[in-house]
Amino acid sequence: MADHQQTCLNSVPIFNHLDDASLAIISKKVYHKTISKGQSLFQAGDRTDALYVVHTGALKVYRLLHNGREQVVQILGPGDFIGESHVFMEETVHDDYAQALVDSRICTIHKADLDRIILDHPEISLKIIEIMSKRLDDSYKQTSQVGTEKVGQALAMFLLDLVDNDSESPVVKLPMSRKDLASYLGTRSETISRKFKELEEKGLITQKTRADIQINNLDHLLYYTS
Repeated sequence: MADHQQTCLNSVPIFNHLDDASLAIISKKVYHKTISKGQSLFQAGDRTDALYVVHTGALKVYRLLHNGREQVVQILGPGDFIGESHVFMEETVHDDYAQALVDSRICTIHKADLDRIILDHPEISLKIIEIMSKRLDDSYKQTSQVGTEKVGQALAMFLLDLVDNDSESPVVKLPMSRKDLASYLGTRSETISRKFKELEEKGLITQKTRADIQINNLDHLLYYTS
């Protein structure tokens, strides 16, 4: 189990700069939990004092609007984490919900243990602040994009953000259902389906499956977002 715990830490930006000896010590404070697809890691109103790290799988973080609709605010994959804001506060409650999109393994570090770790490695707190700042910036960009960009442009920008190789025609995999993608972009499922079709008719993408999207020309798709 210790190997799994250290592997989990190796994938996390706030820990992966530490030496093996430090990681080995910290790994003893890590607890693993497996949650099945559709199962909740936590719900709004749950008390929390922990940092959660996705070791394998994926989580959808969302909140419920006043009309009962879901608003997806974040998708977490391997190496991503949530609960970092609670590191700097006393025990609090969650505002959002976190649900497994697929069977997932979660690493948990409780605040009391993390506090002691930070005393030994104060640079971790700086890393946490850096990532929190980036998430705030990403959230601002997402809000601005939804408010000012056309849905087709917002969708194109989302697809471009998924590209992680140098291929001229990369295939990206949607990290969420199209329903959740619509929620994330602040629109409706039928609108997202129509925009996918429009991008395909323009020759910008090819829908190989519901989840696998081939980008036929990165430059043209980038131009489409401008």
